[in-house]
Amino acid sequence: MAPFLGIGGYGLMDLYMTNREDAKYYKLVPKGECKPVQDACEVEGRGLTLHIRFNEAPESGKPLPVTVTSATRLDDVALSIVSNGNESQAVGAGHDEYRKLWNTLPIMPQLDAGNTILRLAISEDGHMHLGEVSLVIN
Repeated sequence: MAPFLGIGGYGLMDLYMTNREDAKYYKLVPKGECKPVQDACEVEGRGLTLHIRFNEAPESGKPLPVTVTSATRLDDVALSIVSNGNESQAVGAGHDEYRKLWNTLPIMPQLDAGNTILRLAISEDGHMHLGEVSLVIN
């Protein structure tokens, strides 16, 4: 009897694993040039639009207040900034009660205005949105 239970259990496990939805990853892409200092940076993913703003001009080695806004509720937001090959520590963000307005404070690496990238990881409704966005810093 035990061999039949083992085979039946194996078959049920295979059925479960085959029908289980795998984790979804979606790419985030900028909508035009991303100029967060001028409050002109939109990034899009699957059914998701984010507005990214630097609340002050970035300076090397100093904390940079960053605001990420979404029309839809987000589960989590994390980001880092890469400039001239140096990456800030990835930091999570705090949010408002509706989880649509997120604020974070990464430490800006050595700034190279012509070579700065924002790395984003957004969790929304069980899906991950990942992206690298070239920034225009003026």
